Amino acid sequence: MLSDLVPTADGSCTVKDARTGEHYHSLHGAETESLHVFIQAGLEKAMADFEGPLLVLEVGFGTGLNALLTWQHAVARQRAVEYLALEPFPLAESIIQAYHTPAMDAAWHPAFLSLHGLDPAHSPLREQGLSPKSQKSASAAALQPPLPGFFSCRVLHSPIQTAALPGLIQLVYYDAFSPEHEPALWTDLIWQKLFLLLAPGAVLVTYCAKGSVRRALGEVGFSVERLTGPPFKRHMLRAVKPRHNPS
Repeated sequence: MLSDLVPTADGSCTVKDARTGEHYHSLHGAETESLHVFIQAGLEKAMADFEGPLLVLEVGFGTGLNALLTWQHAVARQRAVEYLALEPFPLAESIIQAYHTPAMDAAWHPAFLSLHGLDPAHSPLREQGLSPKSQKSASAAALQPPLPGFFSCRVLHSPIQTAALPGLIQLVYYDAFSPEHEPALWTDLIWQKLFLLLAPGAVLVTYCAKGSVRRALGEVGFSVERLTGPPFKRHMLRAVKPRHNPS
């Protein structure tokens, strides 16, 4: 069985996973959801709360959309971001090559491919549905030096349970498949592992707002708040590791 590329309401794509039957992003808008949950509720807060380079961990790299938006935000803010992502089940190259989202114009397409370790110079641009003018721009971009820095990305093909992770992580995008389909990715042991690795004041954001997840995060020591979710989703969660031990 192969995963399928699926259009969403805001002009971006998502993927329907053949293994779980779930979509990687919201059908109401993949890019809209990523911006709301991970960039606005997560990255912007972490950038405000920490100085200097930011160490970000994503659990569930998937299409690379969250990484692309983070890179764009890092360039716009001129803020260094070191991005580490976990993805035990990488997507097929054909899906990555065909993936599109409003944020990914011709200039950013080579950067998106580089996130997946692909060579932008060998991108089948005509299959992307780009206009001849955009094809020419993208071809030229593929031959240019990388886009402005402020961003490095490394993807590990390891599950969160066994991945060797650095300490003092300042921001976590928890974008794993849902507890209903992947309960092993939402256990107390994982929250404990992350809590120990995170820097004081670190932020964890997830689209999931289940009461059991909120309680479990709180039980290991996070301060958890339920925020307004993206379109057609009532809530999401943001958890913060306290900077000081409770007295």
